[in-house]
Amino acid sequence: MRGEKGYCGLGDEAYVFRDFLHFGEEPELIPSHTVYLTGCNFRCVYCSNRRHVDDARAGTPLDCSKVARNIDISFSAGGRNANFLGGEPTVNLLAILKIMENVEGDLPVVWNSNMYMTEPAMELVASFAEYFLADFKYGNDLCAQKLSGADEYLRHVKRNLLSASKTGTVIIRHLPLAGHLDCCSRNLIRWISENLPDAKVHLLKNFIPFTEVPGISGSDYAELAEIESFMDSLGIRRTAEIGIGERMEHLKKMDIRPSLLHETNIVIDKDGTLSIQDLDGGLARLARRMSD
Repeated sequence: MRGEKGYCGLGDEAYVFRDFLHFGEEPELIPSHTVYLTGCNFRCVYCSNRRHVDDARAGTPLDCSKVARNIDISFSAGGRNANFLGGEPTVNLLAILKIMENVEGDLPVVWNSNMYMTEPAMELVASFAEYFLADFKYGNDLCAQKLSGADEYLRHVKRNLLSASKTGTVIIRHLPLAGHLDCCSRNLIRWISENLPDAKVHLLKNFIPFTEVPGISGSDYAELAEIESFMDSLGIRRTAEIGIGERMEHLKKMDIRPSLLHETNIVIDKDGTLSIQDLDGGLARLARRMSD
């Protein structure tokens, strides 16, 4: 109904809080023009973008033409794709379609998503997205409900991952949570090996929680080593790993205005909570040591 808001906190409006050419995504995708939109269908207790989830208006009202122009500028300078995320891009599907209507260049779309959406939404996304950068979080429904408020998580996410693999390229991100080795990480990695053998997996290794959440701590490097060994034993394909120096080599080859370049954000919320967004892996390890 007009004027009503959904669980995501949005009505028929959309808000953007970051819009830039990103060199910190997976090497297969960079440089990637990345558009962060507010709102999400999850409520992850450890979310680093929580203020843009809890308050879907915590951004700038979306100007589709302006964002489309920025995408075209990045593309003309060597950007490889338009990358939509949030929050969760699915709750802004209509706005993203409007943005792409205004983009002049013929460039691929990256759907950077938790993949928790209805079948009709997935069918629509699959009609225009070439890449699916999928955040596969949990290996069971109990953890998904407890930590993200997501009902029937595996049924929806597995269905959509299989659907995505039929129409585009799937890259799966997995953030191993300490203490969730057997209930989550091993289960979902085994499922990937059996059902998505061509998908590449990016294991996120530098989780730093800056909010006190019972049962949630930073990355456990002993568990990470076990997960990597398990992935290797199953023949899981991994994304390439490159450092900040190699990433910046891309930048040196491009003529792009500074306002569209990737930046690391250090955010201090009203309650004093500190979070760091889009931090390069090397700096993330330093920040983790500082937080210990």
